[in-house]
Amino acid sequence: MKHAVTAIVLCISMGIQAQNVGIGTSSPNANAKLDITATDKGVLIPRMDSVHRKAIPGTIGLLVYDSTTKSFWYNNGAAWQNMAISAPGWSLTGNSGIDTSVNFLGTTDDQPLIFKVNNEPAGKIKFGLVSIGTSAYSGEATQIVAIGGGALSHNLPFSNSTIGGFANTAIGEASLYSSINSQDATAVGAFSLNRSINCTGCTVMGSQAMSNNVSGHKNTVMGAYAMSQGNGSSNTCIGSDALAGLSGDENTVVGASGMNNLGTGSHNTAVGFQAMSNVLSGTNNTSIGYKADLSAISTVISNATAIGANAKVDASNKIRLGDENVTVVESNGVFNTVSDGRFKYNIHENVKGLDFIMQLRPVTYQFDAKKQEDFTKGIISAAQLNSHAIPAAYNEHAYNENNGIKRTGFIAQEVEAAAQKTGFDFDGVKIPATDKQYYSLSYASFVVPLVKAMQEQQQVIDTLKKQNELLQQQNELAQQQNEMIIKRLKALEKK
Repeated sequence: MKHAVTAIVLCISMGIQAQNVGIGTSSPNANAKLDITATDKGVLIPRMDSVHRKAIPGTIGLLVYDSTTKSFWYNNGAAWQNMAISAPGWSLTGNSGIDTSVNFLGTTDDQPLIFKVNNEPAGKIKFGLVSIGTSAYSGEATQIVAIGGGALSHNLPFSNSTIGGFANTAIGEASLYSSINSQDATAVGAFSLNRSINCTGCTVMGSQAMSNNVSGHKNTVMGAYAMSQGNGSSNTCIGSDALAGLSGDENTVVGASGMNNLGTGSHNTAVGFQAMSNVLSGTNNTSIGYKADLSAISTVISNATAIGANAKVDASNKIRLGDENVTVVESNGVFNTVSDGRFKYNIHENVKGLDFIMQLRPVTYQFDAKKQEDFTKGIISAAQLNSHAIPAAYNEHAYNENNGIKRTGFIAQEVEAAAQKTGFDFDGVKIPATDKQYYSLSYASFVVPLVKAMQEQQQVIDTLKKQNELLQQQNELAQQQNEMIIKRLKALEKK
């Protein structure tokens, strides 16, 4: 025991006197106070959990291994630092033990965080701005998100301000590419809102959607090429190529290629594939159904409604239900027409009755729905119809089921002639306003002249009844007189 103590004291004395100490080596490094050399062992640093580590008073240079975070920590005299994340860069394989009150990815001054690929700009993050993509956003603004090559890359200053718009989001190549004075705009898709000017409150999703918008605002657009040439405002558009050329306002479209030729119309509603695709201009129109549309005519139509697949309406203030194949319109209720006398004025009892009714020719007939459809589409002209210059074999292409129905009714042109002949301004026949429209009849309107005719007939019947009663009385008197004469003759004969 005495010899052991002597050896320890001797080692300590030697360590104090030596310039450096080597363990495992007889030639310690001259620059190291302690040089430990080994090929099969290491230095074991004190190990403890985070609770015990944090309980140690601040000591500059103190090093421990934290078993909770599984990392080495050192103390800088003021706080503990995790050696795994205190290096200048973040690990490419992930980081652990991050202190969110201290650690972050970014800059500590008013300079943006720049991303590069192949030493070329690929993104930027600064206060109020996120831009990701080659040349994405090159202007100055606040509250901007730009993701995609060229997104918001030429954003120009907002009016009367030093910033280039605000609260804009652009995701996609060249989206909001040349934005001028835009705010609260969201563009998702390559070239969406590509040339936006004065666009406020627009939400656009789809490649090249609203790509040439100049002054439209508050539009909601979804679909590739939707409203691609549009400049209108407050429109809602869902479907590829929908509202492609619109410059009108407050239109609603749901369906691919819906209203895709509309130019200056407003307040229109189209639901269905290619719904209202023929319309160039017009207001307050509604088309609901696959290819439901206004007829291909050059005149402006307003307040017209087409409901049903392939339904076509050809005049303003008109509703068309179904296409030429529809043969039954059914309901468990009855169709009512507003007839409140409080709204009526200029009332006259000038309805034609028997004179008009007796001019009508009830017929049975079959109807060529295909011919009507082609006329509506402009394939057959009014001149061809009027001259009957339709090939005899044309009916072979008609809808057989519809054509096969035996119908009863009137010929609209004959009803028109009967009304003119009797001087009756009859509202039951719809006369075409142009050579692109066709005749139609309201059979319900015949009820009034029929009632008038019955009333006139009843007057005749009542008159005839009175005349018959008078004749009966005269006949009875004559019979009585004859009986008296016969009695006198018989009396004379007896004498």
